[in-house]
Amino acid sequence: MLSTINANFKTNLSQTIITDFRNTADMIDKFGGVNLHIDKGIHQYVNRYIDEQASLKGISLLPLTRTENIKMTGDQALAYARVRVAGTMYNDQSRVERQKDVTKAVLNFAIQHKTQAARYFYDLWSLIDTDISFSVFWDICKTFLNKHKIPKSQVFPNYQAYTNERIPNVGLVLKLKDFRKVSVELNSMIN
Repeated sequence: MLSTINANFKTNLSQTIITDFRNTADMIDKFGGVNLHIDKGIHQYVNRYIDEQASLKGISLLPLTRTENIKMTGDQALAYARVRVAGTMYNDQSRVERQKDVTKAVLNFAIQHKTQAARYFYDLWSLIDTDISFSVFWDICKTFLNKHKIPKSQVFPNYQAYTNERIPNVGLVLKLKDFRKVSVELNSMIN
């Protein structure tokens, strides 16, 4: 994956940290869940994703029973972040915003509860796939925990840089409008 990104976008990335859906839910549960605002319209879609996750895991999972401000389990938060319904207000752009909301909620918890968060970073190490050493990972974690607020998030590619295109037997994919411009934006974001 890294060589593909470097070749296509003319970047020079050398290290990665990768997690998957299952591990993301586990990470959120390690922090005791997250508090998020859930609107009534997305409720039904979130529960469909929760049902899908339960089927994949072969276990029962708690559906959302309320909306507004609620504390969500890892699986509920993951389902909320994954919802994508083309042609509705729950499209790709809003999914990116929900993913950022979930990430921000976890990071804010970590910053506000530094001691508790530090205890879990070793556990988190087992939930990621990376080519960095544990000592480098720990240094990143300590640097992050010493911040007073979470860093500004960025989106790549930005919303105006792509369109959604449906490919038969594949699904929705992002089609970049100007690949060269997007490559320059990515390099600017990294450097």
